Amino acid sequence: MIKSTEIHVKESPEAAFRLRVAELGGIVLESKWLGHRNYHQVRCPAGHLAKARPNSVQQGGGICGICSGRSVEGAEAKFQAGLANLGATLLETGWLGSGVPHRIRCAQGHEVTTRPNQVRNRNSCCRICSRRSPAAAAQEFRDRLAELGAVLLEPEWLGNGRPHQVRCAFGHECSPRPDAVQRGQGICQTCAGRDTYAAEAWFRSQLAAAGATLLERKWLGARVRHRVRCAAGHVSTPMPNGVQQGHGVCRYCAGKTWDAFYVVADEEAALLKFGITTGTGKRRLAEHRRAGFTTVHRFLAELADGVALNLERDVRATLLLAGEGSARGREYFPDLVTALVLDIVDNYPGVPRRD
Repeated sequence: MIKSTEIHVKESPEAAFRLRVAELGGIVLESKWLGHRNYHQVRCPAGHLAKARPNSVQQGGGICGICSGRSVEGAEAKFQAGLANLGATLLETGWLGSGVPHRIRCAQGHEVTTRPNQVRNRNSCCRICSRRSPAAAAQEFRDRLAELGAVLLEPEWLGNGRPHQVRCAFGHECSPRPDAVQRGQGICQTCAGRDTYAAEAWFRSQLAAAGATLLERKWLGARVRHRVRCAAGHVSTPMPNGVQQGHGVCRYCAGKTWDAFYVVADEEAALLKFGITTGTGKRRLAEHRRAGFTTVHRFLAELADGVALNLERDVRATLLLAGEGSARGREYFPDLVTALVLDIVDNYPGVPRRD
């Protein structure tokens, strides 16, 4: 019996190239083979006349520079589409190139220049809206200082990464960098407790103003609890930086000063936060706003003694009894409990009725 053998004929590069182009929905227009490294005329599925190299196509590359955005026409089309998605308008009369700035008007009306490759890579087109504009960064820094009760002492803008002379809300002169302030690092080293001598002096002055006595023999640090006897005789252990943030020196007397209750939400994270504070609550709400809690459902100020503290405890207890576990800490819950929390707050004794 004669054993048959199979003869495999290796496919030619030209045949492999034409087959691959056909698989991609294109047609090779060249009548002869020009070599695997040379460009061949093709028509892509979209009807574009393009040039493709066989070795690039076989390695997974496309056949049409326009469709892939590598050609001038494709890059311009992608730029126009990117601007349209961002609500921006191209003000140039012609294409200048991927790496050349083009005049545009963004969705907010700012007329700026941007490079097409930046729009593609960063998904943005306006340096003012994206805070890369010196004018926008300077204004944002001033707004943040005003929010913290600080005053800018520099006569001109020095740059986002350079220190600027500032006077904080407590009168300390400091030199924070705008980019650090925007990241939430604070503006004053003295207030933050990094200037240990000034922090100790400030803490002692606050105790004296409150009629309290420091029971520790030495300074332990701004973030360490210190034993204190308040004016009413209670012994408690406040942290100096907590006192600086308005938490008071005595937890037993705290109910006499906490006269405001708030409910805020981070809608993007689907979280609800409630708590107590004093006065207008401007600083506390600003802290939560920077953390993403931008929606204020309720802010109740000037509540009678003990109402805010009792309301906080009762809301938390009611949620736990209802089987609603916290999402983070003791006062962060999924926003599914919003209706229940607001119902408790609006009907709580001592809380003014909503119209």
